Amino acid sequence: MTVRERLLGAWTLRDFVEAPVDGSPDARPLGAHPRGTILYSSDGFVSAQAAQPASDLATDASSGLYLAYSGPFDVDEDTAIVRHHLEVSLDPELVGTIQRRQVSFRDDGSLNLDSLEAISLAGRLVVVRVVWSRREQ
Repeated sequence: MTVRERLLGAWTLRDFVEAPVDGSPDARPLGAHPRGTILYSSDGFVSAQAAQPASDLATDASSGLYLAYSGPFDVDEDTAIVRHHLEVSLDPELVGTIQRRQVSFRDDGSLNLDSLEAISLAGRLVVVRVVWSRREQ
């Protein structure tokens, strides 16, 4: 089975970690119990949403972080790199960019998507590590 075939379907967010490139401690900006879904369709589109649940917010629900984007995707089978071509994004600076992620599958069937380039988030350069579980009906 190809990497692309294994990606297809719906996945539920399990963990979202920002690892600063300066070596400072990792951060979980979506909290300890993030919520989210990523969908890979057979016709080559990806849609991702991730949020910090209200129960993890201190007092003001409007201060929670929310990420959303969609567009076509493709996979380099030789390197197991998926490229998300962002046509729509909650963050307008990401529209038109290509987000490259290293794909790996854990023994428990979960999916790891790790950013290959450091990105600037809240003024810090970080590498993002995201863990997803296959969504069951």
